[in-house]
Amino acid sequence: MDEGIGRQSLLDQEPHQRRLGICSVVVIGFFWVSGGSYGNEALVLSAPPGLLLFGISIVGLCYGIPLALITAELGTGWPVAGGMAQWVEIACGPVLGAHNAWWIWVSYVFDSAIYPVLASHYLAATTDITPTQQSLYATFIVAVMTVVKLMGRSVLERLSTLLAVLTLTPSVIYMSFGVSHVDMNYLASVEDDPCTLLATQQLCTAPNASSCTWSEHPLLGAPAMAGVGSADGQLVDDSAPGCEGLNLSLLLSYIMWLYSGFVSLGSLAGELEDPVRSYWLAILMLVPLVLIVNCMPLIVSMSLDHDRNHFQPGHFQVLATGVVGHWMKAVYFTGSQISLYGLYNST
Repeated sequence: MDEGIGRQSLLDQEPHQRRLGICSVVVIGFFWVSGGSYGNEALVLSAPPGLLLFGISIVGLCYGIPLALITAELGTGWPVAGGMAQWVEIACGPVLGAHNAWWIWVSYVFDSAIYPVLASHYLAATTDITPTQQSLYATFIVAVMTVVKLMGRSVLERLSTLLAVLTLTPSVIYMSFGVSHVDMNYLASVEDDPCTLLATQQLCTAPNASSCTWSEHPLLGAPAMAGVGSADGQLVDDSAPGCEGLNLSLLLSYIMWLYSGFVSLGSLAGELEDPVRSYWLAILMLVPLVLIVNCMPLIVSMSLDHDRNHFQPGHFQVLATGVVGHWMKAVYFTGSQISLYGLYNST
């Protein structure tokens, strides 16, 4: 009886506690679910273009939309602070609820650690800094965002709105200039290119690579293809990173990471003005937004550069600079840093 009363008390939320509107849910949800295309370069290494785009669009939505709908259903039925952590406790009791809450916290700790490090990699791709300076910069991000979080939720809410606008602006400019370069023939390919040049400037060995010839990349300037062997005549093991046509584990894990943020929206359930209206409208806006943000930069980037091994953190910035202009380097770098600040801020 006492346990039943305790569970019911979790559902007793005062109306004045729910102060987040639809716009706030969309902005916060954007960083939880997507946060922009920055850092998605590694996706290109996971599969040929056709399989990659199929994975992050069709397979991703088949995974992400049910999560979003489940979260909306539970959030409107049991609008309690804590979302999934509370729902498991209501359904399964305090023991399983405590285990679930613990592992949610652990996953957030590891997830939030990614973004300061990724931001430092983008900085290293723009400036000549040492690994020690990269570590100091990542630590600086943690310190700044900790101070911001201590200033309260209202400050975080207003800051997240500003960060979302600044995050999307460089990507919108890049996609607008790059859409004319889209290569549908290459994007539909499901076979790996045996002429792929490794990031180390050495070449994969492939049975039919001897027919490849050097060609100047129109944006990067560097040779895009070559025959078997490196400059010194040595062959590269075809098991080296980048020689594989499909890395299924990387692709699937990345897809799950890209769309799993819909579950986190449940933690806002106890703070919404109108949970029923807010959740459904937010999902209707977030799903197409996330799909565009995940797919379009990859479509433009893979069309501009067919060498998959170039796609290391910061390569979107290089391509954006080439297709838009030198000034885009600073704009895209700023957007990447703001996005990664926002992602760290939201976890």
